Amino acid sequence: MKINANTCDSYRRDVKNALKAVEERYGVSISLGTISYSGTEMRVKLTAVGGESSDVTSPTKGFAVGNIVGINHKTFSPSQKFRVIKINNKSIKIQEISTGRLINCGKSFLFHQTK
Repeated sequence: MKINANTCDSYRRDVKNALKAVEERYGVSISLGTISYSGTEMRVKLTAVGGESSDVTSPTKGFAVGNIVGINHKTFSPSQKFRVIKINNKSIKIQEISTGRLINCGKSFLFHQTK
């Protein structure tokens, strides 16, 4: 099979649909990172985060400018809070509340609403 951008899009859809049962069974939210491919192989990072899938979402889903969010990612502390500054198709710009530092987050980051 020849692997190209269309193949990767179909693969992502099929894998996400297949993993829905795993998410429900284990109470996690599973996301797929960027797919890298050559003519004969593809690679993708799979991340499973504890918590209901409705609690965690990708950068551009369910958020508005001004929302306060947390990030489920190894480089950030669970206690850090961020304000949504700008939302693009594939990324979100946030500002750390405690320091004012601006951060552009790609689509592999998972966000959750903070209370």
